[in-house]
Amino acid sequence: MKRVWSTAIPLALAVAGAAALWLRTAPVERTVVQNPLPTYSPFTVKTSSGALSLLDLRGQAVVVYFGYTTCPDICPTTLATMKAAWKQLSDDERKQATLLFVSVDPERDTPERLQQYVGYFDKTFHAGTASIEDVTRIATDWGVSFRKVGDTSSALAYMIDHSTQSFLVDAKGRMVTPIAHGTPAKEVAERIRTALARRR
Repeated sequence: MKRVWSTAIPLALAVAGAAALWLRTAPVERTVVQNPLPTYSPFTVKTSSGALSLLDLRGQAVVVYFGYTTCPDICPTTLATMKAAWKQLSDDERKQATLLFVSVDPERDTPERLQQYVGYFDKTFHAGTASIEDVTRIATDWGVSFRKVGDTSSALAYMIDHSTQSFLVDAKGRMVTPIAHGTPAKEVAERIRTALARRR
């Protein structure tokens, strides 16, 4: 028994030593973690009237929404809800609020097409887009995801899966709250009023 232990102990120490040496010399895998928290920073898009920055809309409560004009359901439903919400605001409140539609499909959505699209719901709404690189950067900063999905059964050739929430920004450019798709128009109107009340 003593002979077994006398052999086992040096062997264990040798294994432990080899393991320690390997740990010191083995390459360390480093995981780069990007900041998962959106910063909701201002951005600029190209509209039918020229460049428009979110900073240009300071002084108004702004609903920011990311979508595209050939979206078959989510986008028109969201804009219809916003149209109904705007109708519940007073004339004075409507002067202090607007919507900015940011297209995640710059390949097809020209500034003119975008303005015609949102104008169908409300003439005071804004719409614009940017290069796909800039749109991707803006969307990432706002916690929005989107991806092109091929659809051979459609004449459109592809569709875009995208996040469905809107974002309410107050008159000083501060993010107030995301607005989930399906939120009733009455509640959207109340949230806009809350944003307008945030003057400090």
